[in-house]
Amino acid sequence: MKRLLPLYLAIFVGFIAYSIQIPIFTSLFLEREYGPDIFSNTPHDLRRLILGLLLSMYPLGQFLGSSIIGAFSDRFGRKKLILFSLIMTILSTMAAALCIQSASIVLLHLSLFSAGFFEGNIAIAQGAIVDCIDDANRSRYFGYIYVGSSLGFIGGPLLASFFSNPHFVSWFAPSTSFWLVIILMAILTFWIFFHFKETHIPNGHTKRAFFQAFTNIGNVFRDRNLRYYYAVNFLIYFSLFGFLRIYPTFVTVKFKIDFGVLSMIVAYVSLPFVVVNLFLTPLFSKLRAPKQITMIFSILMGFSMISIVLFPQFNALWFTLAITTFCLAVVNTFSAAMISFMADREYQGSVMGNNQSLVSGAQGVSAILGGALATIVAFLPLVFFGILAIIAGIMLFRRGHIEWQRDPSYHAPPVVRKDDESY
Repeated sequence: MKRLLPLYLAIFVGFIAYSIQIPIFTSLFLEREYGPDIFSNTPHDLRRLILGLLLSMYPLGQFLGSSIIGAFSDRFGRKKLILFSLIMTILSTMAAALCIQSASIVLLHLSLFSAGFFEGNIAIAQGAIVDCIDDANRSRYFGYIYVGSSLGFIGGPLLASFFSNPHFVSWFAPSTSFWLVIILMAILTFWIFFHFKETHIPNGHTKRAFFQAFTNIGNVFRDRNLRYYYAVNFLIYFSLFGFLRIYPTFVTVKFKIDFGVLSMIVAYVSLPFVVVNLFLTPLFSKLRAPKQITMIFSILMGFSMISIVLFPQFNALWFTLAITTFCLAVVNTFSAAMISFMADREYQGSVMGNNQSLVSGAQGVSAILGGALATIVAFLPLVFFGILAIIAGIMLFRRGHIEWQRDPSYHAPPVVRKDDESY
């Protein structure tokens, strides 16, 4: 664990950098009293559309960059690539901070896309875990990645609520949190340079694997055994991450809340992800197979999203958001496990890489579509994403019924052998 700690911290800081964008940009675009007025005469509906496009830039960059960064780490080693990733992310984040200060909207989009493209920490961390952790403990160490990202989603909005709020200190501004993240990344870069030991020594086979990384995503469509479940997962991720990108817009417009309250809500929404990944995942794993858990909680997730619209009181929001994000956390974990358990062990890297590409692609496209739907009616994206989640659950139920007729053990949780606890 000590050897991998720098990588977990890189993930934590990376998700802080990502999560501060949600409350800061939502308030910057929708509150005229917060930060520089970058849209002095722009209609509110157009602001929401541009906001959705802006929030899609970072994940779209990840969609294109993650497989390339991961492949480069196979070819040149983990340490070189994590240092390169951090340095380029620092430069891109600096550009984003300067664009906020100068109200350069087009350049802000490009800088966020660049930051996402070079943010390959999760792919590198997963590779390093495979390098130095035995099979029996691999799942547990993979789980720590989601804990780090979840804590980053909590810490980011809390950090932004203070360091980007001029009510606390007069010179605090929307860009201040970005500069603080840059400092944290710089410190982490020096630590990794001097103390992190390489976990992967490249060999002659990695060159071929590097070129295959550019075509590996095509297996999403070619793999007959998995493409149905890839499609289900895409709908799930589209719904899940679309909700996470658009609900701040809904609550800001609906309840007229300020930046501080919005930041607290975003941090609150991240708490179930930590609870699920730390405490409940082992329990659920013993009860049902990943397909069953994903099916049940996907349907619950869809109805809970719609319940936010049906119970529009602010006090009810704390309950409906908690239920929704709890379901989100369960589905996010077990949808990936569903794909993993269906694939052969020797193909885990490429299969999970494809799944991660679906995650990033869904994040980007759903943010754009959610912003467009919000220009029609603020609550429409929540209903749309809820319906998609229900459809995904029904698709799993339909396929599960067919598979259960062929094999009644379908409903059983995975059997874990004593000599292979991770699978």
